[in-house]
Amino acid sequence: RIVEIKLNKTEKAFSDVIKRDVYTRDCYKLRKQEFKRLPLHIIDLGANLGWFSRLATKLYPDSKIYAYEMVERNYLIAKHLILSGRNNIELHNAIAIGNHKIDTIRVDHKRNLGGNKVISKDSRFYLNEQISASDDPVFSHESSTTLSQYNLKNIIDDNNIDYIDFLKMDVEGSEYDILEYVFENGLSKKILNLSMEVHGRKDKGVPGDSQQLKWLKEQCHDHFDEVSFHGHYARLSNKLGK
Repeated sequence: RIVEIKLNKTEKAFSDVIKRDVYTRDCYKLRKQEFKRLPLHIIDLGANLGWFSRLATKLYPDSKIYAYEMVERNYLIAKHLILSGRNNIELHNAIAIGNHKIDTIRVDHKRNLGGNKVISKDSRFYLNEQISASDDPVFSHESSTTLSQYNLKNIIDDNNIDYIDFLKMDVEGSEYDILEYVFENGLSKKILNLSMEVHGRKDKGVPGDSQQLKWLKEQCHDHFDEVSFHGHYARLSNKLGK
């Protein structure tokens, strides 16, 4: 069935920015990645409009790419425009989680189509209080009960993945919950390369790294062989078969 998707002015401008940063400038450094083997499995958590997955399928057309985007409009744009005809991509309208189920999605529907976050009542990380306390009219709050929610073990098991050759993660703060789950369940050695945008790097009014970023850096050094944090991004890697 042919679905016609047309971008409005805001979506077109946002797509152009994401294409520039993710596809052209390669902010996740996929083009520069030196793989231990020909990559078989690439995972895109927070696929947004699909530009990272499009880059991945261009560079590695024989790899299988698993992409997850929770906002339905972004998912439809990715499926029917950005990723149309790319047969090695499995795109899911779903939420990537850690230890806790997600209660609510906060959608930024006017400014930043990538600034969509989730609320979990049980999470100990910073975004929950900030999000739930927000009454900013730019944001809408939506129930997550109709969306599938996958942790990384679900994704690995469901797709018979031996190793994740490259994991890209841009999940607007949920990286702390997701990686907490990864560390607690011994999954880090399944990840050969990880590139992510890091949020919540500062505590308001306090110089230096936030407490959660200090925790994340310490955990990453414990669970990955190579660790690099630089500005908004972190790149991590493990040796194959270690």
